[in-house]
Amino acid sequence: VRLRMETLYDIVPPLMLALREKPATPADLAGRLALRRAEVENLLSLLEETECVRRKDEAYLLAIPVFGRQDFPMVRDALKLSRSILLPWMEQNLARIEQALRETSPLRAKVPFPQMYWTVWHYLFGITNRILVEEGFFYDPYGPARTYKGFLPCVWDPSVQRWDE
Repeated sequence: VRLRMETLYDIVPPLMLALREKPATPADLAGRLALRRAEVENLLSLLEETECVRRKDEAYLLAIPVFGRQDFPMVRDALKLSRSILLPWMEQNLARIEQALRETSPLRAKVPFPQMYWTVWHYLFGITNRILVEEGFFYDPYGPARTYKGFLPCVWDPSVQRWDE
C-alpha cells in the first residue's frame, strides 16, 4: 500500500487522536477509523520510524504529545499565562533593547527595528529554552536520545488552535 500526502493529512490526526484514547493494534485502529489494515500498518511503520509512536507487544502507543479538544482549557490557560508574563516584560524592556542594538548593522542600515527584533527575539527565545532544558524544565530536543534533532513534534485537534477564546 502506497501512502499519498493527502492520506497523511487525512489519516494521521485521527489515528494519533485515537491512540491518545488508548493503545491499539493495527487491526483495532483500522476498525475504529474505517481504514484498510495494510494502510494503517504502513502508516504506523512510518510513525514509528519518525518516533511519533512506539510499539509495545502488538499495540502502538503515543511517543509524542497529542492535544485533543479536552486539552483546550489547559492550552488556553498556558497561553494566557505566557502572555501575562511576556507582554509586560516586552513593554518594559523593548525601548532598552532597541537602544542597546542601535549600533548594530541592521539598524544602521535602516532595517526597521520591529523587523530586526523578531530575529533577536528568536535568539533570546532559543537561549532561554536552552537554559530551561539545562535546568530540567524542558525535554532536550538536541539530547543524545533524539534521532531527529532540533524539534519535538506534536499533534493537535484543530479546535485547540482557538487560542483567544
